[in-house]
Amino acid sequence: MAFKFRLEASLKLARQKMDTAQGVLSWEMRVLLEIQRELDREIEVLEQALQGQAEDALRNPHNLNSWKLHIVAQKEKIHLITERLRFQESVVEECREALRECRILVEKFKRLKEKKWKEYVADEHRKEQAQLDEIGQRVGRE
Repeated sequence: MAFKFRLEASLKLARQKMDTAQGVLSWEMRVLLEIQRELDREIEVLEQALQGQAEDALRNPHNLNSWKLHIVAQKEKIHLITERLRFQESVVEECREALRECRILVEKFKRLKEKKWKEYVADEHRKEQAQLDEIGQRVGRE
């Protein structure tokens, strides 16, 4: 029955590792969502700047240079945020893979535990049957 303790301990550790991986994935998903929201806000600012530039082109053409500088800076900002977003997506994917591996490990320990338990029960049943057979032979001789 020593196997049961070892398997229980291993299963418990695997479950703890899985819980930790779920927590890390959850955190990284929140970070990804925040970056996505930031990107959406900056794209909206860019769209407003482009619209402002178009409107000013007809009314105040001398302001076009400042609009252009603002739009270039906004595009650069969007580019940097997009890079952060791509990086964060890769981090999230790594976390998902780590969680998948943890789940597989937990399932392996569960199956192994069930298999060992069945073997243990069968072995105990054989021992009990052998004892009963021995008792039956003694009684039959008497």
